[in-house]
Amino acid sequence: MTLRLIFERILNPSWKLLLIWSIIIVPFFSWFLLSHSFDWLLGVRYYMKMIFVLLIILLLLLFILDHYSKTSLKRYLLLSIAVWAIICFLFVPIKKFIEKQSENRAEVIINSIEKYKQDFGEYPENLNGQDFKNLPIQNALGNYYYYLTTTDKKTGEKYFKISYYTFNGRVGYYSSRRKKWEYYEDD
Repeated sequence: MTLRLIFERILNPSWKLLLIWSIIIVPFFSWFLLSHSFDWLLGVRYYMKMIFVLLIILLLLLFILDHYSKTSLKRYLLLSIAVWAIICFLFVPIKKFIEKQSENRAEVIINSIEKYKQDFGEYPENLNGQDFKNLPIQNALGNYYYYLTTTDKKTGEKYFKISYYTFNGRVGYYSSRRKKWEYYEDD
């Protein structure tokens, strides 16, 4: 097989080659979206839009190139755009599932803290004691849970907060006063 024949097959792909291409890009796009959710930069929404715009611009350029050079490179890009759209569409339910798993893990911590308060009459200052030795310390993404006790200045009531970082710079936050999880953007 000559080098010219290899390039000709790449430039005018068969459906088998496109299938191989999609098998290669699905894990790459998935890894990119999950591991580079850009928590601390500009937010994933910005990058998702930027990647879509770049893919569309590239698609237009490939249509022009394919027209003048008699190639079929646009097939790769059309497939890439379709795969990117499917992965982005699936990202939201996967994100919610992982956040729910993280909340379920934190329930063990919350129940232990509440039991400690019942036994000793107050919330623990930290979770370093023997009572908390076997608690999960990381959420479903591998990020750590943070625990903080605080006192309401008006009422003098002590309560605790548990938080963790999730996707896209969001923070999952549980307060013993509200008894529910809330999510905020970490700006």
